[in-house]
Amino acid sequence: MQNDDHPMEIDDILRLLGRALPKISMGPIQTVTEDYIEKPIGVVLSGYKRAIRSERADSKAGNAEFVVTLANGTDPMATNYHNEVQKLALFFIENADAIDPSSDEGGGFWRVMYLFRRHSEEKYSLAGFVTLFHFHSPFRKPKPGIVMRICQAVVLPLYQRAGHGSRMYQEVYNVADGRYDSKLTDTEVEIVQVNVEDPAPAFVALRNYADYHRLLSFFAEDSSKGLPSIEDGDSFWLPPPESDAVSEAAKLRTTPQQIYIAYELCKLEVMNRKITTMREQGDASTAIELLEKKYRIMVKKRLLKLHREELGACAGKEEQKAKLSDLFEKTMQLFKTLVR
Repeated sequence: MQNDDHPMEIDDILRLLGRALPKISMGPIQTVTEDYIEKPIGVVLSGYKRAIRSERADSKAGNAEFVVTLANGTDPMATNYHNEVQKLALFFIENADAIDPSSDEGGGFWRVMYLFRRHSEEKYSLAGFVTLFHFHSPFRKPKPGIVMRICQAVVLPLYQRAGHGSRMYQEVYNVADGRYDSKLTDTEVEIVQVNVEDPAPAFVALRNYADYHRLLSFFAEDSSKGLPSIEDGDSFWLPPPESDAVSEAAKLRTTPQQIYIAYELCKLEVMNRKITTMREQGDASTAIELLEKKYRIMVKKRLLKLHREELGACAGKEEQKAKLSDLFEKTMQLFKTLVR
């Protein structure tokens, strides 16, 4: 271990870092800016343009082209590539584990979604990736099938907070929905659900925001469904029946728990609009407080059910009440960042 009297030389730092960083260039390189591959790994699903921050402090941001691809773990080229780039997960995901993309342990299989920046016709660089483990779930309701689990999601620092994570998340669902079946060869199985393995707080926010908007799209496309309305009375403050949550989760290929969260976000937006109107009309604050109280009770009922074991371990009712209030406050802190 180095101390202040004997600092480590820069060359030594770079040499040690080099052992951990991926080696993904197509040949010898002199600088990091020359570390490109000649073509994307996997099948190109879609492309888009997005503004990026400049790599140079004295340069302005500009638009760049990106492509989203999907690689099968049984493809030797994809396996070799991912064995290198997955080293980056160690820098961005706590307790990240390496995977073997070619493994079929337990009857499952891997695919990896990549995000590449396109610099030119034969120059691409990695911008991010999502690892996807597929396994058969024979007891999944309302019907069995393949579950596609998001295990790792990485967006490199230069491209963070630009919507790339949301784009890849939506593309995962596009794959599950079969929108790219004409481009893919391994589409003989039906994906019945997409779920996430131990998501970090930032990914929880991304997921909830995306699922909330997917539910809004579902309302818009299904003429039999409508946005919840406070004018519906007491039913507005109730979660959807379990049978409805399971049915809608199946249609959206998500989990019933995400359906409940998406409904709460939707109702929060409806309530916020109602409260804004009430304030503009000079309505009494007690009426507003009543709406907020009803919303708080609705959310706490879900949290109580979701964290039943954790809350049941509390020493007494007062500790349980305090814990539930803390869970609610943290939930609302997140919700308020997702809903206007």
